[in-house]
Amino acid sequence: MNHNFTETFLKASFSIDGISISKEDALNLSREVRELISNELKDPSIVYLQDDNPLRFCLTFFTLLDFGHAPIALAPDFNQVQKDHFLLNKKRSWLENGSFIKIAINGKSEIEFENSYACLTSGTTGSPKVCWLSTDGARFNASAHAKSLKLSKDHTLLQSLPLYHSFGIACYLWTVLELGCQLDFNTVFLGMKGLTKRVDAKTLKNAVLYASPAQLKFMLREKVAKPVTGVDIISFGGGEVLSADVIKLEDKFEDIKSFVTYGLTEAGPRVSTGPIDKERESGFIGCAFKEISVKVLTDADELKSSGLGKLCIKSPSLKQNQDEDETRDGYYITRDLVQITDDEIFFQSREHDLIKVGGVSIYAKDIEVVAREFEGLKDCLVFSKEHKMYGEIPILIAEGEVDKTELLIFLKDKLAVLQIPKKIHIVSEFPRHSLDKINRKKLFEIIEESS
Repeated sequence: MNHNFTETFLKASFSIDGISISKEDALNLSREVRELISNELKDPSIVYLQDDNPLRFCLTFFTLLDFGHAPIALAPDFNQVQKDHFLLNKKRSWLENGSFIKIAINGKSEIEFENSYACLTSGTTGSPKVCWLSTDGARFNASAHAKSLKLSKDHTLLQSLPLYHSFGIACYLWTVLELGCQLDFNTVFLGMKGLTKRVDAKTLKNAVLYASPAQLKFMLREKVAKPVTGVDIISFGGGEVLSADVIKLEDKFEDIKSFVTYGLTEAGPRVSTGPIDKERESGFIGCAFKEISVKVLTDADELKSSGLGKLCIKSPSLKQNQDEDETRDGYYITRDLVQITDDEIFFQSREHDLIKVGGVSIYAKDIEVVAREFEGLKDCLVFSKEHKMYGEIPILIAEGEVDKTELLIFLKDKLAVLQIPKKIHIVSEFPRHSLDKINRKKLFEIIEESS
């Protein structure tokens, strides 16, 4: 056994939907997991980890690491065809126990990175990719993220985002292990109604809630009779949020601190955090953690400490399976265009969302921000399409039951000429990945089929 992660993790307190899980039940479940793994996996193995029981998922994750195995965290509905995409021509052994499913690749030589685990990227722009993350890097990342939010052992983390995602593993599992704080598992997302019920049941105190931009929009639509108490901190990640929207949401809480955070699976995953401030420019995603260095790769192909360019990250928690073309001087090159000014990072656009219309740079997010103001529009996506005359033109896909003509009139009144979408598609509901990110690949397939 290499570690005692499980023993440390079990020192924390756990609950599900606000109902406490006894220490005895947690210990008994841990013994079951330990016995199963020790009996069935004799050699260090790469292990697919899937489980819809949240506490058992956590205990299995840490127990596998304790025994020298390398877990790959997957969604419960991740199927065999998808698994084969990642690990072809490998010798597999099956181990099943109800909803607890593992597929192990036996043999020490198969484990390329010791003391590591793997997560998948969300696949927002294509197929998900495997990222191998070290346990030391993960512990650093969880601690740095917790410090940026001023978390302590007295806080309760409200799990409302997937555990199997790199964010969930760092911000729930590793954070609990590092701080010893309480972890409350939730079977459904805790919107305003759910939080209000928890207040009424007196099961909400010193709580911390992580939410996605899509969840922010959902919470804004919900009505509350009185401000929610017991939530100290709410932090938004997984995409850009508008400060004005977060400030509106703050009115539904009593004495809450709001933050925006940025990260990506390849970075292990968190990079920066910052307080929500209506005075700051649009796109603020915080300042890098103290131990993380960030730069921009400019159009002149130079690494600079400030200015506009692709965000580049040097961090102890970067993924281990890096390709040569992904790095420069130890910095991981992201596909996110940012502006760094006085150590503050401002998100501009995804690389694929920069649209050159007649040689003029147009940012998809600038169009999306305006479009989301249109009544009845739930969400939208702007992308680039080749054009003979202009080189590229913006195309808008709108989610919701909206009138295309009225939407176009609305946009023409608020956007510059080159920003106006040359075509608008209406989709009733967007397909999404974990963290509620839009599944662009499936969305484009829907558009193609309907054209």
